[in-house]
Formats: sequence, structure tokens, C-alpha cells
Amino acid sequence: MADVTVAQFAEVLKVPIEKLLSQLEDAGITVAGADDTISEDAKMELLTYLRRSHGQEDTSTPGAPRRITLRRKSQSELKLSGAQGRSRTVNVEVRRKRTYIKRDVLEKEAQRKQEELDNQRREEQERVEAEQREQERLKAEIRSRLLVGTAIELVPYGTLPRETYKAKLIDYSDVETTKAATA
Repeated sequence: MADVTVAQFAEVLKVPIEKLLSQLEDAGITVAGADDTISEDAKMELLTYLRRSHGQEDTSTPGAPRRITLRRKSQSELKLSGAQGRSRTVNVEVRRKRTYIKRDVLEKEAQRKQEELDNQRREEQERVEAEQREQERLKAEIRSRLLVGTAIELVPYGTLPRETYKAKLIDYSDVETTKAATA
């Protein structure tokens, strides 16, 4: 194709002239109006700009987009019988939209999500290990201060049975009589 005007190019592309002019302006191609001519280089520059703006940045497959959306429309007629023996014909239009995405895009996204999950698990494991080290340090400190060989178990708040919270009444009267008898 030789140099053509913007209006002819818009007609070939079946795009409104105003939209083509705005796309040319966005691509950085200076055009005064619909009667200006466009060279082959300007067309290629517009094509690369539009490809980049619609998400096709990898140059490994320049002709294949990352995602394809198919819109299908089918029309049919239904015959409905009425209450008094009349039949009506109803036009039914079904519109379907299906999007296909390249597998490598999905694989990259899945790999990124897996890395995030691995990082979260690693951080959680480090946090649990730090809590266990802190509990062991606290147990050792309590044992050294008490000078008693007791088993100490730290439990989260609210996990003990209710009866351990209540104070039990202990009768110390017979402890005092045994102390008085031994003294």
C-alpha cells in the first residue's frame, strides 16, 4: 500500500476517523487532519504502539496476544402456545463471552502466588520457632529463680479448665496441729 490519507486508512480499518486521529496522537505521530497522508513507517509505528498498549509486550511471539476474547451471538425463535389456542413466536438471542489466556501467563501468576505462600509459611515457621525459644528461655529463668525442680508448662490464655481458675478452700487447721505436736 502506498501513502494513504487518514480518512482512507480509517475506512480500510473500519474505525471512526476521530478514534484513529486520537490513536495516532497517542502514538506520537503528528497528523494535522483527516486529509493528511500516512506513510508505511507511521502505520508500523501505530501498530507497535497499539500492541504495547493492549498488553502484548513480550517479543518472543509478536503475532499472538496473551488473551483472546470470543463473543458469540446466536438467535433463535421459540413458539409458545397460549391459553386460548393461540401460539406466539418469541425471538431469543443468546450472547456468550469466552476468554482464553495463554498458559505461560497463568503459569507465571501461579508461580508468583506459590512464592508468596512459601514466604508466608517460612515467616510463620520462624515466628513459631522464636516463640518456642522465648518459652524455653522463660522456663529456664523461672527454674533458676525458684531453685525448685518443677515442670513448668506455658499455655495460651483461656485454655485451662475452669476449675483451675477458682481458688480452692484448703483446711490448714490440721497442718498447724501437726506443727505444734512436732515442736
